[in-house]
Amino acid sequence: MAEILSDENYNGRPQHPPFADVLLARTIRRLKQAFGVLRPFYVSAFHGYGCDDSIILQGRVVERLEIGSSKKDDPWWRNLRNMIRVFLRARAEKALLTATIQGQSVAITTDEIGYFRKEVPLREKLDRPGWVDVHFDLQRIPGYREISRQGGKILSIPTSTRRSPGIISDIDDTIVETFATDLLMTARLTFINNSTTRTAVDGMAELYNAIIRSTSALSPVFYITSSSWSLYHLWTEFLDLQKFPQGPLLMQKIGLANNKLIRKGHHHKIEKIETVLRMTKDLPFFLIGDNGQADRQIYFDIASRHPHRVAAVCIRVAREKAKPFTADYASIGVPYFEFENGFSLREKLVAKGLIAG
Repeated sequence: MAEILSDENYNGRPQHPPFADVLLARTIRRLKQAFGVLRPFYVSAFHGYGCDDSIILQGRVVERLEIGSSKKDDPWWRNLRNMIRVFLRARAEKALLTATIQGQSVAITTDEIGYFRKEVPLREKLDRPGWVDVHFDLQRIPGYREISRQGGKILSIPTSTRRSPGIISDIDDTIVETFATDLLMTARLTFINNSTTRTAVDGMAELYNAIIRSTSALSPVFYITSSSWSLYHLWTEFLDLQKFPQGPLLMQKIGLANNKLIRKGHHHKIEKIETVLRMTKDLPFFLIGDNGQADRQIYFDIASRHPHRVAAVCIRVAREKAKPFTADYASIGVPYFEFENGFSLREKLVAKGLIAG
């Protein structure tokens, strides 16, 4: 049985979740069971991705909540209640499941707080671009109820098909107004608003759809954020409502230990972008972010190491008084743009011949 721990660190070694997070998960699970309010566990599958003979499967085994779809007229207290329920739902510990794709099955063990992430070598290569179904079977969890079968998807990006530059896009203040540098505002938007009341940045959905539809070649989109995986369904619902193209989300674990509850670091983005570049072979990407957090430094570091893999770096000016940052993109031959919204960025990319008009 292959064991999945938590996100890999920079040396490629798996890490166990901090004990404080494990203790919290155990406490929530036991209290809910004691009071008879624990719902069945199920596999919450996050969109994975793969290229040729390797795929990444990711998700979490957690308590299934019956919250329903968000509505614009939902009162603030209902949004707050629903979000608290999301963060306080029970997590399975060392749950066993089987993932099946293209007739091949692989055994997975979650970590102590329910997460799994597994890179799987395939016996049969991916040869069709687009979304491929994955089936998950959750084994019996002693002492608890569970829902055994769930479905998931991976984005297939085979090298055997025509491919054009994809997109790796930040979320916060790049495609949605989140005021991510303001902790109180971020908390208010997270807990008081819902997916229907978030404000998308003008023209970004139209731009991303224009990029992926500008040729008949496959152009994948990845969304990266320092938000917790607990917000996965909120962001997927937002992307769908705002008509952004579907794509895997690259998020992070946030817990109690080591100040992770209000973690300000964004180094996980580097690891996840590097993994996307490695998995997608020679496919180039537009790196799109904003000047409010660490995107400028992260994208310059990535572009410096992989200039042939970066079609352009595009930074939204979300904060007029952002800390100065200077990067010599001309010396590495990577186009660089600053923009206000999707409409202005599209004009700049068209003017430089990077996308069709």
